[in-house]
Amino acid sequence: MSLVMFTGFDYSSSPVPPFSSVDGPTTSTSAVRTGVNGVQGGGNGILNYSIPAIPMSGLSNTYYIGLAIKNPDSNTKITFMNNAFAVTQHNIRFNTTTRGIEQFNGTAGTVSAGPPNAYDPTVWNYFEFKIIAGTSTNGSIEIRINGIVYNTWTGITTINNATYTQFDGIRITIPSTSNKIDDFYLLNASGTINNNFLGDSRVDVLVPTASGTYTQLTTFGSSQNWQNVDEVPANTSDYNYSDVVGTQDTYNFADLPASTLSIAAVQSQIYAAKTATGPRNVDPLILSNGILVVGADFALSQSFTYTTQVYERDPGTGAAWTLSGFNAAEFGVRVN
Repeated sequence: MSLVMFTGFDYSSSPVPPFSSVDGPTTSTSAVRTGVNGVQGGGNGILNYSIPAIPMSGLSNTYYIGLAIKNPDSNTKITFMNNAFAVTQHNIRFNTTTRGIEQFNGTAGTVSAGPPNAYDPTVWNYFEFKIIAGTSTNGSIEIRINGIVYNTWTGITTINNATYTQFDGIRITIPSTSNKIDDFYLLNASGTINNNFLGDSRVDVLVPTASGTYTQLTTFGSSQNWQNVDEVPANTSDYNYSDVVGTQDTYNFADLPASTLSIAAVQSQIYAAKTATGPRNVDPLILSNGILVVGADFALSQSFTYTTQVYERDPGTGAAWTLSGFNAAEFGVRVN
């Protein structure tokens, strides 16, 4: 798997998930590029994301980030980090005077600037960054704006502290309330698909519109199971529940826009909690092409928590997602 995570920031009143630490920025309807929310800067402007180690391959030394940005200022930065965000390795920073992008190592390294007048800050632009962790001649950075190569730095040091050879954290800094971001993705080069720039991308958030094949959970709120899980952001005043292992629901969802050109991946998102002590898991479900596929276990706590699972291929066919295949699929949850 190469696509580690993507989000449109539509699920929560603060930009979590998937960012584990937030210091100032909030989700806002006034920061929307696509969907119902984007992220608006503020405070210290810090959003942290801990990169998970992918089973069998661990961390990567090559990462790609894509995100839409509007009104970046001189404090807008993408920072690659280590050791629970204690070690700053490399920075990519916007320069509002030149309308260019700069890169520098550590916290006070020598700044290297790309060409000026690269973007109009008053409109949404889609920025993509490829960084290879390395020292001396091994590190490199490539930046694309709206799918066009902006600048490439090769033979540079992108690791300030050589104790580490792979990044394990990403920090986005957006302190200005006028600074907005949306439609974020993170991938690495470990897999055979989604292992290069995706280009200008959007994250569509879809909710249930009807009951699916399985309606086994008990409803609370509405008598229709899908109507208890159709809010964005999530609302816990209505929900579906069960304490019986193997009980499951699936739901039909709204179709993707007919203009969709391709689907890089699908991500299931479940907001769930347990009501008693003792272990309890929940599993995401996909019913595609007549095949019911059970995702990885997610251990619940007694506080509502989001869990996500990325599917880069249609599990019902083993091939790339198609528009018709996605629209026909059902998604749901199983008690485990």
